[in-house]
Amino acid sequence: MTDALGFRKKFGVIAPSTNTSVQPEFEAMRPRGVTNHFGRIHIPNDPIRNNDDFNQLMDNIRKQMLQADGTHDRRATHWR
Repeated sequence: MTDALGFRKKFGVIAPSTNTSVQPEFEAMRPRGVTNHFGRIHIPNDPIRNNDDFNQLMDNIRKQMLQADGTHDRRATHWR
């Protein structure tokens, strides 16, 4: 069966739970024939005050990415 909506590409995104703008931003940029597919990972909503806080945020994201479903392909999509 032909995909009527995502006939050009399907774009997968795994986003942190604290990022509430990424999904509508991706939808706003989506060209015709492309579908966006979103998954979320849970991370604490801790304040970022300095480099150590930022590094902790990145560690939290990496840990959750390792626990995410291993079937997701994390390569960048190249448009043709």
